[in-house]
Amino acid sequence: MTTREIIQTEIDSLGEDMLDELYPLIKRFIKSKRAAKKPSLMSKLQQIQIDAPEDFSALNCTPLEKKVQKPIFVDTVFVLALLISTMK
Repeated sequence: MTTREIIQTEIDSLGEDMLDELYPLIKRFIKSKRAAKKPSLMSKLQQIQIDAPEDFSALNCTPLEKKVQKPIFVDTVFVLALLISTMK
């Protein structure tokens, strides 16, 4: 017999008044086991609360964009050729 079957047999032998006493014990046991589990990453992330205005990121990124006056473009083929030539 499996553990589940053994437990079910014991429960079947109980009277209604004993089942009323057993039910809260089972609920507390289940609740304690669930609370003991390590919380998932998603549940941790859901608990994060940020106290900032909705446009906070837009306000903070704007000055950074203004600081970059001329973007730098790198020729990928030139960089690869340079790396290959230094490896020889």
